[in-house]
Amino acid sequence: VAGSTPPSAVYTSLTAGSVVTARLGTWTGSPAPVLTYKWFTCPATTTQPTNKLAPATCTLRGSNADLTILSTYKSLKLLLEVTASTDGAGIATNISALVVIP
Repeated sequence: VAGSTPPSAVYTSLTAGSVVTARLGTWTGSPAPVLTYKWFTCPATTTQPTNKLAPATCTLRGSNADLTILSTYKSLKLLLEVTASTDGAGIATNISALVVIP
């Protein structure tokens, strides 16, 4: 299993009450991988991880396709982590770019 395009967050606004949707990226594997995703908020000082995993300092906020932005997320960073798995080709993880929640 491999990710060729990283996942991303799709949104029109990041204000409280707005909804962010997961774009899962592009994955390859045989059989076709099963994708799961997790939304995290991270401290404002978090830098973009290079290991394709959410840092331990981030907080899991949901695992649905959509995430509603809460007022408590203000000034944090948003991160989407996608995991692809297959019976024969293993497991791989990729993350989105960090997005600042104003």
